[in-house]
Amino acid sequence: MILDSLDECRLQIGDICCSLRFKEQAHNQLAMEHYKGFLSENEPELTIDIDRFSSKEHIDLPNSILISKTAHGNHFNFHSGLITGTLDLNKKHCVIRARNELFYGRTIRIFEQFLFQVYYTLLKQNSKNEKNNFLIHACAVSKEGNGYLFSGRSGSGKSTIAKLSSDYKVLNDELVIISKVNGHYFVGSTPFRGDFKDNVNFTAPIIGLFLIKHGKKNMIRKISKMEFVTRFVNEVVYSDSLLSTDKKNTLSEMMDFCADIADKVPFYELQFLPERSLWDFINIEKVET
Repeated sequence: MILDSLDECRLQIGDICCSLRFKEQAHNQLAMEHYKGFLSENEPELTIDIDRFSSKEHIDLPNSILISKTAHGNHFNFHSGLITGTLDLNKKHCVIRARNELFYGRTIRIFEQFLFQVYYTLLKQNSKNEKNNFLIHACAVSKEGNGYLFSGRSGSGKSTIAKLSSDYKVLNDELVIISKVNGHYFVGSTPFRGDFKDNVNFTAPIIGLFLIKHGKKNMIRKISKMEFVTRFVNEVVYSDSLLSTDKKNTLSEMMDFCADIADKVPFYELQFLPERSLWDFINIEKVET
């Protein structure tokens, strides 16, 4: 049974549950509809009270708010007032003010960048394995119980691959969680979808990781570990917590994670055409090493 209260939206992100509470019940209902399939009745590890506000002052919405954050004590500020708030982990409570512009259409993806840091904050507080648990820009597909990861930036073809994989379980076409369990890496769904909406909440062991780009033909190429780490780190969601601005340590953790996954998971570059024949080329055993 899923929680059916209009007073909050309990959102499950991997092993983390947080509660989103808007002042307007209609906004809570919209959030529940948007995150359908990832609602939870687990006890939230953090309750976030959200005050949406309007302003006559024009603001250019950025592609990312993660690097532009400032923090002082229990207070944080993203992109000069786009999202401001306070965090009290002892009381499991967060209060934020966010511009209305962040809750319409595709701009909700900017608000979700705040939720990424909520996820990392709670992960770092509760988990001993947080250094091997990251959000990744990727499409993930489960075929016969095995996880295939297709990673790349916007426009690289993640949603296209999701559409070409409808015969299998599509975990997500935009953002997934990679976690290390007992020495093995797994990929899991998140509520943060792209254009493909028929994804399933599922977890699978990763047997292949592909850095993707459109090409003139379907082709899989083995690449060096250095090239993989250099490219893949750009697809890892910046893993800082809400009240931290330690960029040097954060980037170091991200690089260490990329190097470790390169040692544990086969990785390739995939150039592809938007055709169903794509899966004929995705056979790890046939890739020359």
